[in-house]
Amino acid sequence: MVDQNLRKLPPGWRWESPFASLMSWLDPEVRLAPERAALPAEFSDSTWILHSQFYRPSDAKSEPFGEPKFGNFKPRPPEDWRRVRWHEHAKKKGETLQAGIFDGTEVPPCFRWNGILLWNQGPMYDPKLNGTDDETYSVSEDTLDEYDLTALLEIALEHTEAKRAWGTFSFADIHTYMGADSNSQYGPQMGFSFELEQLLPDMLTPAENYCTPEFWWPEDRSWLVWTDRDLNGTKVFGSAAMIAKIRASEVLETIDWHP
Repeated sequence: MVDQNLRKLPPGWRWESPFASLMSWLDPEVRLAPERAALPAEFSDSTWILHSQFYRPSDAKSEPFGEPKFGNFKPRPPEDWRRVRWHEHAKKKGETLQAGIFDGTEVPPCFRWNGILLWNQGPMYDPKLNGTDDETYSVSEDTLDEYDLTALLEIALEHTEAKRAWGTFSFADIHTYMGADSNSQYGPQMGFSFELEQLLPDMLTPAENYCTPEFWWPEDRSWLVWTDRDLNGTKVFGSAAMIAKIRASEVLETIDWHP
């Protein structure tokens, strides 16, 4: 019998076992603090994907994008919206892209970084804009969006022979398993498995699928993807060839940030 505290999964997805046991093949530091953990011995390299951000130019024919229909997961913006890369935005402000500081410590890619395009900064690129909410497609938090996930999956699928993947949801997903740890009244955080090629279409199904998994990896453990609930970036661990291809992508914007 399925625990009633577990959220409903898309067709073909399965609840498996406590997440901690699923990740026992990795150093605990990676599970607890992947943004600061040393490169796991299982992988050769890692990089950060900076989540894409766009604004609607004044000559755009499409209507304002409005609220996504899939919870936090955002579909690709209209073709006539313009992308602003983090490096480009920092340069526009006369700065180089750098990490934000909180409590005297560098923090992973988030709203504190100087490359974030804020909701009212469209006029920096198009003076005819007014700087309103409906002009900016804000960078996604706690999940990859369709634009970035499409490009990442294309590369990731080339670097695994596995068909299924394992993962867990972020605690920011309101339908996550409700227990934070084994001491919770709800029990341990649970992991699940799913078909890799179904991840994108499942995220675009207007049901209860609000975020990409927080951690996910193929059954052959050839790479690992992590998106934290409070961040606007995703860290990817993998082979040297895979990470090199991600860095070379014309779609994905990356940075090799090590605190």
